[in-house]
Amino acid sequence: MVEAPPEPSNTIAFPQLDQNELDLLRPLATCCSFDDGQPVFRAGDADLDLFVVESGAIEIINPSDDNRHVVTHGPGHFAGDIDLLTRRPVIVTGIARGPTRLMRVPSPRLRELLNKIPALSGKLLIAAQERRRLLTEAGVLGLRVVGPGECRDTMLVREFLFKNFVPFTWFDSASPQGQALMQSWGSPKKSPVI
Repeated sequence: MVEAPPEPSNTIAFPQLDQNELDLLRPLATCCSFDDGQPVFRAGDADLDLFVVESGAIEIINPSDDNRHVVTHGPGHFAGDIDLLTRRPVIVTGIARGPTRLMRVPSPRLRELLNKIPALSGKLLIAAQERRRLLTEAGVLGLRVVGPGECRDTMLVREFLFKNFVPFTWFDSASPQGQALMQSWGSPKKSPVI
């Protein structure tokens, strides 16, 4: 039997839904189950659904940062950040920990949830924004771009990604991290490398 994960300490980013909120959510959701270690969603998936944990847990990992652990959502918690609302591809991966039962609100019904359940929608919106802020502050996020800081092409790529709200982390190719990434990618001759 898998132990329940500890509660995330940031209650703004990781609120626990109470029984009344879960009951309001239930008519918009379907139930689904996952085995231990089974992916619930993967980085790059588009139109992410809202997943609320009924039992078991979802571990969130960041594949852009060597699959570093971000958080584990237990019963009453939900997975997702601002990508739930923007419909951009998700930037993290969710993996079931232990036998996991979830309520799944399909992406098209999310707007209905936001309109019909204002108290819950406020909680979801604030949490989604705070989660992205915390993830951004934690380090590597989204695409990795390596190129010289003074390079026009590197600047154009960074500007394009920024203006299109594509999460990315830039590494100067002269930095130790940039050199290590370039080497791990087979030392490409041209840069920037994405």
